[in-house]
Amino acid sequence: MRDFVQRLRASAGLLEPSLVSGSVLVLTSLVFFRSALLPEFGAELEMSTFELGIVTTVFGIGRLVADLPGGYLADRIVATRLLAVAAAGVAVGSLALGLAGSALPVYLAIFLLGLASATTNGTGMTYYSNVGGPGFRGTAMAVFSASLLGGQAIGPAVGGLIASVADWRLAMYVAAGVASVLAIGLVFGTRAHQP
Repeated sequence: MRDFVQRLRASAGLLEPSLVSGSVLVLTSLVFFRSALLPEFGAELEMSTFELGIVTTVFGIGRLVADLPGGYLADRIVATRLLAVAAAGVAVGSLALGLAGSALPVYLAIFLLGLASATTNGTGMTYYSNVGGPGFRGTAMAVFSASLLGGQAIGPAVGGLIASVADWRLAMYVAAGVASVLAIGLVFGTRAHQP
């Protein structure tokens, strides 16, 4: 692991990899708020079990639709910029879900969250695959995987906690706010680090 950190310092420094893995962790966590909130918004919006199943399917379709274009863009756009776009997608999707009054807006919001999730994942994988280089790709992908899975583990608990203290809509507004701050930070806070 020490060799990998030394390689990062030599090639990209530690700021950019930290921003990428931190962004993957935060964005994945925010997207996974929805998992714990399904029963709450399903009950309030009077969605059937089938309709809630469609919510999960629509998220997966959003991911599938964005996988190839997201991978293409990840090869051509600086990772922090593309993660800022993903963060903006999470912000808009979370806000739209929080404002939803029926099943159709829920599906649209969840589709957007799927698009943003795929963009986040593709960007993180591409970045770490490139920065790891020969001899360190496994370690690099493990760093990415830890960020991704950490977000998937933390997100439902945090979203569920917010919904328990307040309600599910507030949880989505919090997700939208955090994603907005992250998007702005990635655009303006990383400007000096662009090639």
